[in-house]
Amino acid sequence: MLRSIKERVKESIKTYLESQEKQAKVLGNEIEKELNLLDETNQKKSIVGQAVRFCPSHIHLSDPYVRENFGALSRGYDEENIYKEFISLIRDYTMVTYDGLISLCDIVRNCEQKGITGDFAEAGVWKGGATALMSLVSSKFGNKPRMIHAFDSFIGLPEPIGEKDFDVRYLNMEETFKISKEESRGNLRPINALCAEKETFRKLLVDKIGHPTDKLMIYEGWFQDTIPKAIDKIEELAILRLDGDLYDSYRISLEYLYPKVKTGGFVIIDDWCIGGCRKAIQEYFAARGGVPFMSTVDITGRYFIKP
Repeated sequence: MLRSIKERVKESIKTYLESQEKQAKVLGNEIEKELNLLDETNQKKSIVGQAVRFCPSHIHLSDPYVRENFGALSRGYDEENIYKEFISLIRDYTMVTYDGLISLCDIVRNCEQKGITGDFAEAGVWKGGATALMSLVSSKFGNKPRMIHAFDSFIGLPEPIGEKDFDVRYLNMEETFKISKEESRGNLRPINALCAEKETFRKLLVDKIGHPTDKLMIYEGWFQDTIPKAIDKIEELAILRLDGDLYDSYRISLEYLYPKVKTGGFVIIDDWCIGGCRKAIQEYFAARGGVPFMSTVDITGRYFIKP
């Protein structure tokens, strides 16, 4: 009888321990699942937080956070790692947004890979960052250097035109350029805004990235003076990049340079956020059947293919 009781006690203890072991395993599995879920949630929060930080209406490379975390910046573009290497070389020489620069890289690559012939031209080069980027991407994906036509006053912007350029929807002209609407009569005098030296531009293009001097034409002066005189030196354009900020700058550029863009060539608009830019483009194309369909780059950039 005593042995039978001992055996039953042992059996009960064994059953109890096995039951506790099973419960412990179940509890452990549940805890592991919770921990994994928590870890995934934290990772997602981190990713979402980073994406929100990198996804404003436009990403400027001058933003200290963007500069610090440039290596982590990824927007899912084709060839983005190659583009980023080039952008890192020129980012101190441009105010173009990250997406604007990536889009420019894509357009140049497309021209090279599809054999779209013609020169590149930029009206409003500032320190040369976008111009240099075109050269770098062209060298990477093309067979020979392109002729580049670079236009800039190299003494900054002239006076805006009060009734044309002042549009506070995206940009407060008075705050940005420190000139009132009443003072803005369109006179060709510098207003000490967006100044850059010609030598800074030349050193970047020629000395730093090695663009051939015989494939670079620099036109120094107001667009009204330089662009009409340059027309005979330009046969056709594969890319026309417009970055003149103001109504008159866009009007002159379109009037003389747009006819040089070949069918299937690209026109890039950098200043869609500025009222004078939009007015000049809308007026120019209104007399020519309407504005072509434009692809949006970000809040400031647009481009279209010449039909």
